[in-house]
Amino acid sequence: MCVKVRGLDGKRLAHRKKDLQEWRELFAEKLRENGIEAAATPRMVRGVVRKGLKQPVYQAAKNKRSTVKEAGVREAAEAVLKGATTPRPWEPRVAEKQATIRNGWHTLADALERTGSTDDRQLSNQIREFVKGMPSPLTERQVLEAEMRRLVKDRTPVQNSQRPVADPKPQPKDRDPER
Repeated sequence: MCVKVRGLDGKRLAHRKKDLQEWRELFAEKLRENGIEAAATPRMVRGVVRKGLKQPVYQAAKNKRSTVKEAGVREAAEAVLKGATTPRPWEPRVAEKQATIRNGWHTLADALERTGSTDDRQLSNQIREFVKGMPSPLTERQVLEAEMRRLVKDRTPVQNSQRPVADPKPQPKDRDPER
């Protein structure tokens, strides 16, 4: 669904992330009032850590015109080669937010388990399984770096006997006998 973010006067509305979430919740509430099952849970609460691609990036990648992925791979490779990663300012906040969400789920599971109800205990177990299955809160760049580091670590050195040895003195090429 697409919503035009303009007021009654036609001017663009100034909104924040919090406003968007409130609008989603209100929209879901109105749908439920009309008999349509709907929810407006934030992406991270549902266990979805990474954002989707922005439309222009998706379209460029689809048409094989994107340099975003290539730049990300290059950046991750440079970090691995230098042996140091400079965390982006938002990465610790993403990890903290994900930890808070996981703790919230565990708190809910603990409360359900304490009720003593068999149904609540089953739901508690389902919540714990859901949290176990949530992806780690790593950015695409962090995942690329980790994979590159793993590949570098797992790579076995080539044995001297397997390396092609360059001949120290190049041999003259055979001359054409018909010349």
